Amino acid sequence: HEKGFEVSVNWKDDSIILTGTIDRIDVIENIAKNRLGIRIIDYKSGHKKFSIAAIAGKIDMQLVLYALAAVKLARKGGIDKANTPLSPQVSAILYNRINDDMIAEEIDGSAKTAAEKERRQKLDGLVILDGDDTCDGLTPDNEVLAEMDSGLSAKGSSDYLNISFKSGKLYRYSQVTNRADFDVLE
Repeated sequence: HEKGFEVSVNWKDDSIILTGTIDRIDVIENIAKNRLGIRIIDYKSGHKKFSIAAIAGKIDMQLVLYALAAVKLARKGGIDKANTPLSPQVSAILYNRINDDMIAEEIDGSAKTAAEKERRQKLDGLVILDGDDTCDGLTPDNEVLAEMDSGLSAKGSSDYLNISFKSGKLYRYSQVTNRADFDVLE
């Protein structure tokens, strides 16, 4: 679902037009909450890792710019399924690492352990909670988390995302933030 975009951003006293291509945009309609959840996935070769510090420091803004562009595209009806009057909100910004080392390990069976292989194949990024939801008191059956990985509530950890729960509480290294904190990054 590759999608081209053009977005205007303000930089100092100027307006700059950026163009690019988002590798993948998934949408999840939630009519009851009048929300169109947008999940952005950028395919990466090599060892690129998601860093909230790099985003907060405005060093690596790629996924945030993709988020801004995807919301604008959705508002204009430029994303499949997004022709509804639902309010677009980014639900996740993620890297999907694909590299030759992982493929070679698959072929020759040299992966260190099944757990290491599984960890390296998870999407790396940030899941953004809905509305007033916060990370404190979050449960595995949270609506946004369930939309991202329907098996999360049953197992307490995600097969696809760096999210897990220990003793019913969100594990501190889980990559989840609330809407207000994400909006500050934009």
